[in-house]
Amino acid sequence: MLRISMAAAALALFAAAPIAASAAEKTLALKSNETSDIMPVYGVKDCKSLLTSVPEIEVLQGAPELTLSVRADKILPPGGKCKEKVDGGVIVAKVGKVEKPFDGPLTFRVKYKTKDATRQSAHTFDLKLFP
Repeated sequence: MLRISMAAAALALFAAAPIAASAAEKTLALKSNETSDIMPVYGVKDCKSLLTSVPEIEVLQGAPELTLSVRADKILPPGGKCKEKVDGGVIVAKVGKVEKPFDGPLTFRVKYKTKDATRQSAHTFDLKLFP
């Protein structure tokens, strides 16, 4: 059985980073009826996926017009160490009809199921919605 330290598992498992890396780019701006990929999610150790299922999303704060989901996908972990993609997903934001502009925080958790446990990571974006 493969055993990994908690620190190594936390680093590998929560290696989900936004596609846009700088803090200034942690703004999500969408119009009515738009859909956008936000960020990849995955758990990896030694270039092998630690996940037993597609990660799940729990929205803690945001606008009612916005829904988040995870689309199962193969992800190439950043850093150049892995040559092959691993099982994971992409967080997808979908906006319904926006009646009036919204400007506020979007906070959500990603839940990762592994053979050992269920882990989670939290993410916050500045959310701007437009009609």
